[in-house]
Amino acid sequence: MNKNIKLLLLLFALLIVPFSSIKASETETIINSKYSTDKKNVVFDIINKQNHYYIDTKIGDDSVRFMLESGTSFLLMSEEIYEKIKNNPKIKFNLRESKTRIVAYNDESRAKYRGHCMMKIGNMCYDGPVIIGGKRKYVELPIQHIKHAKNKIRYITIDLQSKKLIIHHKRTKNHSNKSLNFTLDSLENIIVNLEINFTNYKSDICLSGDYMLDLGNANVLFLNSHNTEVNNYIALGKIKLDIAKDKQGNEIGKGIFAQKINILGNEFKNMSIGITKHTINDSSIGYIGFRAFARSVTFDFEKNKLYFW
Repeated sequence: MNKNIKLLLLLFALLIVPFSSIKASETETIINSKYSTDKKNVVFDIINKQNHYYIDTKIGDDSVRFMLESGTSFLLMSEEIYEKIKNNPKIKFNLRESKTRIVAYNDESRAKYRGHCMMKIGNMCYDGPVIIGGKRKYVELPIQHIKHAKNKIRYITIDLQSKKLIIHHKRTKNHSNKSLNFTLDSLENIIVNLEINFTNYKSDICLSGDYMLDLGNANVLFLNSHNTEVNNYIALGKIKLDIAKDKQGNEIGKGIFAQKINILGNEFKNMSIGITKHTINDSSIGYIGFRAFARSVTFDFEKNKLYFW
């Protein structure tokens, strides 16, 4: 079946936390779910909960929480949220009935609708595909379909240090000497080509190739068990799989213990690496979580380039 008809969405658990506000000069700043009307950058506060990243705002009179995503290219919202906001004049839906399967943590169901959505919040605009279904209390927001509503610029910064999401009204000069080219696959997921090294017990592993950049992945790294190179390492006994358990001690699958991981110039010690057969892009080696970046990342979706600090 065509992947555009049957899509497997991978989501992770979260806990709800309070919304805090900040101010920024010369910007359109979302403050306590309200925003100004100037034509500069749009700035949202980011809430970091267990390495998932959220923004809170209002659509009309309704408070809505969004989780920043890049591991899926669809805006995903529950029927409950859809019913609350569907008549807002700043949102346009073009939908058809769907039976797309949604698989998520404690949430397995079929979508009711899928199609296209254009949604404006201040001068931030989402313009892309949408799936309506599931039971999530937040909306999955893929950053690859976000742009500045006035200038149509797709130039976005996620600053983990100051906890800001910035939708720029123009390109700025980047002072980072670290950058990566990326591509968008057929489902518009963000793909980067990297070499990643890690130590698993006494084996030093090097995996070089395509990885999906997944904002919704709370881990530093997930590996794709369908990938030939990953499978070869496992078959040769160079990668040892351990039992993975949740916080309650329940067995939930297999995982890899890494004494150290070197990725994007950063070193992580005594980390777990997830391994999964549920992948959207079967050709990729795995998923890179946003924890792999130390401070800040700017995405230039016109030039397919990201800058990081």
